[in-house]
Amino acid sequence: MAAWAREFMLRQPGVEVRLGKPTESSTQALQSLLDGGVQLASFGAEIQPFQREMALKAVGYAPFVVAVASGGAGGHLRAPAYTGAPPGLAIYVNAGNPLSRATLTQLDAVFSKTRRRGYPVGITTWGQLGLTGEWADKPIRRYGMALNNQHGYPHGWVYFLMQRMMDDGEFKPDIVQVPDTAYGPGQNYAFAEVVDHIVKDRYGIAHAPFSFRVPGVKTLALAENASSPFYAGTREEIAHRYYPLTMTKCLSALRKPGTPLDPVVRELLRYVLSREGQEVVAATPGDSLPLTAVFAAEQRAKLDGSADAMDPHD
Repeated sequence: MAAWAREFMLRQPGVEVRLGKPTESSTQALQSLLDGGVQLASFGAEIQPFQREMALKAVGYAPFVVAVASGGAGGHLRAPAYTGAPPGLAIYVNAGNPLSRATLTQLDAVFSKTRRRGYPVGITTWGQLGLTGEWADKPIRRYGMALNNQHGYPHGWVYFLMQRMMDDGEFKPDIVQVPDTAYGPGQNYAFAEVVDHIVKDRYGIAHAPFSFRVPGVKTLALAENASSPFYAGTREEIAHRYYPLTMTKCLSALRKPGTPLDPVVRELLRYVLSREGQEVVAATPGDSLPLTAVFAAEQRAKLDGSADAMDPHD
């Protein structure tokens, strides 16, 4: 955000953009927006239903949200020094596991109790994913970050998987949950612990950012379904939004239904979504990649309307 603000002020000499204090979570950022402390709030992943409810209760309408970059799961406290890690979520298995790929339909049946993607039965053994021999009857053991944070709400990454991988479904209750420790003065060890479980458990499967890959594990190529192409999750695939678990970074503002955005906020967002603004994303080290030209144009089209825009993918 700092680089965008700096470049925008160079283009708009009469405008001052002041950055708020860093927040520990997107929920805190949203609260600052609702309290009037800032005019734009940053979300590292898509806005969650409880956050919409926060806004409805506070101001009577949902926040305006636009996507501003792809990625968002690369930079995280205590991530290993994995240079060039794709900024996305990966599905991990033990390095000795012969499985190399899976569809979201299969993974929904592995992780979810609701199976809204339509797989006929829950997947509980590696043989159901096509492995043979000694692996055929071995159980699948699931690991991940705790389903809810200290406030009782799904963590942003967990919610993303519930929406994207499970079609708004629910996790199975027997997943081994590693507590989210991002809040407060300590560092977040959760994803490192999740991946460490897979290093130690030959029959484990887990979700965590690519940046936590270490020796002893590997990530699966993913496809939407059995008739879709598989993608390994390279930076290029995430930049083009081919990889099925590509995340989205968003900015949110308050815009009362039937009214336009604040003019300065609108023009700042228009710059962020311009070719020049997306070049700033490309040039800034971190866990974000520029939007495709088509997706950026779709987001810019929302800026001049007065209708509600809660979902950046609509």
